Amino acid sequence: MAARWKAVIQGSNNSTFPTPGTYSIALDILGIFPTYEVESETQTAMNGTQIGRRKFRTVLEIECIPFSTFDWQRITTTEATLYLIQEILDKSFCRIKTADPANGERLPDRYSDSTHFPKTAALLPFEFVKCDISMSKEWASGNEKLILTCYSKTL
Repeated sequence: MAARWKAVIQGSNNSTFPTPGTYSIALDILGIFPTYEVESETQTAMNGTQIGRRKFRTVLEIECIPFSTFDWQRITTTEATLYLIQEILDKSFCRIKTADPANGERLPDRYSDSTHFPKTAALLPFEFVKCDISMSKEWASGNEKLILTCYSKTL
């Protein structure tokens, strides 16, 4: 059974992500959940007024479908996680790319329908500078759960 949605993570040493030299992996996902970090700074000017500014960092959390620890026929195995770490996240530039339906990729509607979800769809492609990886055991089903938390490059 094919997954409903896929997220494609890419890594390259070139910021333009050229076809040769860009590594990719398509992960079966349950969804992509946006959150936001606020960085604020307040200082007092010499005349006593407060000067403040806020910057927001977008964080996308990708929750993958729990995958088997032993099923080598599916891409979402522990091997895929190691490939993600060693071949993609090791590169200078990383992103979550827009879906290419011709390759069987499909994202949740709010990330692909720019008519009804213009602000959310505009988040992709999403370049990130940090990616936290969380693996948890789902032993009752013989699976592992992978969650990627990606922090945007710009504030």
